[in-house]
Amino acid sequence: MIIEHAHGSPECLAELGRELDVVWATWEACMAENHPCLPQCTFEREGATDGGTMTLGSWSAQIRGRLSAGLCDALDANMAQCLSAVGGSVGADSPCENWEAVGGCIVNSLETVCDGVYRR
Repeated sequence: MIIEHAHGSPECLAELGRELDVVWATWEACMAENHPCLPQCTFEREGATDGGTMTLGSWSAQIRGRLSAGLCDALDANMAQCLSAVGGSVGADSPCENWEAVGGCIVNSLETVCDGVYRR
């Protein structure tokens, strides 16, 4: 697989869209159960935590089996920035505001995550 640069390639956008459908369904399930912290519930149920804590390593391990390498690399870079804003990780004892900050950050980054990524 060769990673090259393109502006929002259709392949990347389609892959991201399929994954977002799964993640939003998890979010809605957490909401239906009245979970007190929707981002925490979603990240945990999607397998992005290890022992209740989400680090760049646990996030990366979770997405590597689900998405293409180029998209994973871009998402990892974005998540590294998002987690750095809350000290590098969020855990079971973290306030929901920290989970919300990380969740909001990664969602906002999705607008441009496919810029420069596609598979050939």
